[in-house]
Amino acid sequence: MKYYLLDTDQKNRIPYNINKNHAIDTRYLTKESIDKIPMWNVVEMTFPNEGFFPDLLCNPWILMSECFIKTIMMYQPDIQHKGMKLWDKENGNNATYFIPFLDEVDCLSDKSIYT
Repeated sequence: MKYYLLDTDQKNRIPYNINKNHAIDTRYLTKESIDKIPMWNVVEMTFPNEGFFPDLLCNPWILMSECFIKTIMMYQPDIQHKGMKLWDKENGNNATYFIPFLDEVDCLSDKSIYT
């Protein structure tokens, strides 16, 4: 089986400062605490000029677009997830994303960077 390293190029013009209104309590982003997070959340972010919304965001946690989560559900239909609306209050840009609660697998590469 092959594993791939996923990372975001810092030059991409994607949303940042996600959760600046602290709508999601990161302590509850576990399968054990999933019931403490509402099914839908409005989360503030900053959207850059000429930015875009990718299908996968890795910061501050894993966020998947609707197309991405539907693809995942084809292979694992019982995946637990919560919805959120990313919203930039200043210019009104918004997008719908989902937080998946995935099983953890120890698969770090020896090339992984620890911070």
